[in-house]
Amino acid sequence: MSHDPTLRTAASAARAALRTLSAVLVALVVLGGVTGALTPAAAAAPGVGTAPRVGTTEPTTCPRRAVEPLLAAFDDPSLYYVAPGGSFEGGSTSWMAASGVRLVAENEPWQIEPGTRSLAVGPGGRTTSPQLCLEQGEESMRLFVKAPGRPGSRLAVTTTTQSARGTRTTTTLIDGSRAGWLLTPPVKIPDTTAGSGVQLLRISLSTRGPGTFLVDDVLIDPWRIF
Repeated sequence: MSHDPTLRTAASAARAALRTLSAVLVALVVLGGVTGALTPAAAAAPGVGTAPRVGTTEPTTCPRRAVEPLLAAFDDPSLYYVAPGGSFEGGSTSWMAASGVRLVAENEPWQIEPGTRSLAVGPGGRTTSPQLCLEQGEESMRLFVKAPGRPGSRLAVTTTTQSARGTRTTTTLIDGSRAGWLLTPPVKIPDTTAGSGVQLLRISLSTRGPGTFLVDDVLIDPWRIF
């Protein structure tokens, strides 16, 4: 065996270089594994390009709405907003109407939502609102009604909510035996909000018995809790 110091030095240098190269390769493999583990988590971070949930029909949030104490003059300090199309202005209505429903040139006299029109629901008439997004806590509504003053006449206000939890319907009857405009008591909106905290609402108006009702300024209370 050779004991040439030059050869021993060269061999030692070669072994050191090999150890260094091995360490670099191991580091690259480990780093690649860590990077691969982090990349999916970063892609799934909330608000960073996440895909919507599959199989859901309701939104996760509702549009922001301007609310005001519209019924303060009636000793109701709650904040309200007008349901979409619920003032019945503009010459047409976005509410889906069956026979016996028409727009008329008469506004509720307090002008809570200024205008010149209301919706007339005659005997056998029925109308349904556009779909409205509600969040948890938006659990009641009020509206202005002109009763026909006919014994046995009633206006049925039906609220139907839908979410991933299912569908619920509540009907409130407004007595029409005393003629004139009135503000209804709070009408309950059933709660079917799912994990997202939202639900979809439709409001239906129909008459029972004789006479024609006028309806104006359908107001949603976003804060009242029953």
